[in-house]
Amino acid sequence: MSGAPTASPAATTPREVIEERVRALIALRIAGRREESVAYYAPNVALEYPAPAPLRPYAGRFEGLEAIAQLRRAFTIETELIEDQLLDLIIEGDVCMTRRRVTYRNRGADAPLSFYVWERYQFENGLVRELVQQVDTACFARIVGRLEALASWGAEQPGDEELDNDQPRLG
Repeated sequence: MSGAPTASPAATTPREVIEERVRALIALRIAGRREESVAYYAPNVALEYPAPAPLRPYAGRFEGLEAIAQLRRAFTIETELIEDQLLDLIIEGDVCMTRRRVTYRNRGADAPLSFYVWERYQFENGLVRELVQQVDTACFARIVGRLEALASWGAEQPGDEELDNDQPRLG
């Protein structure tokens, strides 16, 4: 029967577990205890920040716990999380979508900046297998001190090509 909706694959993680784990991950970020979040991620987890090339090495796809730890360490050195407010949390199967309002301050600047973060957590057997975080690109560029680089990025530069694993890495 064409046009009939197809059933989504059965979830491997109960809804209550997904919600508890996503809320725990956010709480660990707020408390500055990111190292404890490793217990919630699959060993081959992927983290993706879709953004233009001038925001590398803070943008792109990071695969594995060590690559993500390096990114988080570098980001934490450069920025300070002031506030993190969960606004929405939706779960469908093994996917959890969130919308948060965060306030960060670049440690080299005085003014904090608030913006929204949209996240997509993909769970598999109780662990986060993939996390995609989307933020306002201009706000993110200001927080990591790259607004001028982003402003000069234009038609003479490569376009919105997909970020790949050959990008410069931290550390």
